[in-house]
Amino acid sequence: MAVALDCLYVTAGGACYARGNSISWGTGPLNAITAPAVKNGFRKVWVGSDSGELITLDALNGNVFRSVSLGGIIYYTGCHGPNLIVSIDDGRLLAIDPETEVVRWSANFGPLGFVESAAETMDVLTVGLNPGTAAALTTAFDANSGNILWQFPEERLMSRVKADSGVFYMISSSNAPSMLYAVRATDGFVIWNLAEPASLGNSWGPINVVGDTVFAGSEGQMLYALAASTGSIKWSAALPGYPGGLLQYSPAYPLLNFEAAVIAGFGSALSASVAAFDPATGTEKWLINFPTGTLGPIAPDMRFFTGYMATRTATDGTAYSYSPNGQPSPFWGAPWSPGGPIYGMAFMPGEIVVLPTPSV
Repeated sequence: MAVALDCLYVTAGGACYARGNSISWGTGPLNAITAPAVKNGFRKVWVGSDSGELITLDALNGNVFRSVSLGGIIYYTGCHGPNLIVSIDDGRLLAIDPETEVVRWSANFGPLGFVESAAETMDVLTVGLNPGTAAALTTAFDANSGNILWQFPEERLMSRVKADSGVFYMISSSNAPSMLYAVRATDGFVIWNLAEPASLGNSWGPINVVGDTVFAGSEGQMLYALAASTGSIKWSAALPGYPGGLLQYSPAYPLLNFEAAVIAGFGSALSASVAAFDPATGTEKWLINFPTGTLGPIAPDMRFFTGYMATRTATDGTAYSYSPNGQPSPFWGAPWSPGGPIYGMAFMPGEIVVLPTPSV
């Protein structure tokens, strides 16, 4: 049995909220501080709290399925490959079976060794740690066994990572100039690397990879399209602000009259905008400027789904939803204010399997 579900989940102000075609709910206070973790097909949403609770919510109504104390502040929850990944402030990393919620394997990076980014491809999981950690190495694990496959040396600390077709695309946060690496997932071999082209001390910003193209923003207010196999620049486009948000890609949906677009969120301390660019040429397709005083940069903070995206402001708890053509989304309307600072978003597309309700 399955239930139709196209739903956005948001952690804001310590609670969790859901908005979808036929779903609208919010929980009471949970002390939640992580972005929601969802896995397609599962009737579950996971959030972590600053009191050490890993909380499993019913994706359909927000009821608490289960709450387990893990004995430390939970800084990261995310579903990658076969696992729910949970990071705790004492350095523990847990890979949990999403169905049974049994720990499959674990690792320990020592005090304050918590995860800031994670990605998975072809059953290889890589995690980047808090830069303040003494042993903040980017580490790749066998996603099924937890065996360490390779690590980058500390001088190649990676704070942002995306993955596709057996390759990780990573940004160095410690090198000068800032470097973007394409790394083979199986053994950590560097396929190519590229310094931020302006060479003015600018850092690479958000990245995304779609097929044979890596889209990357830079602190120099630029957007680049790079060949995924070589790192060569296909095109570049100027942005009217710093791209502090995640770059996302919206596929074309002809039946919905949506065109393919690369979406970049950018802005400054007191203004925020989001723009779409032609993925083949870099030509700007549309631009949305949010109200004056909106804290920026604004971020397309989730994957695209059935042609829609959602953005969020940095601190005021307001979420905006738009189609790839830059029109307000009929799913929730725009804006939507769940309240309090937004810690993150996740989207569950299509249908979910109705799983038996576990005991709390």
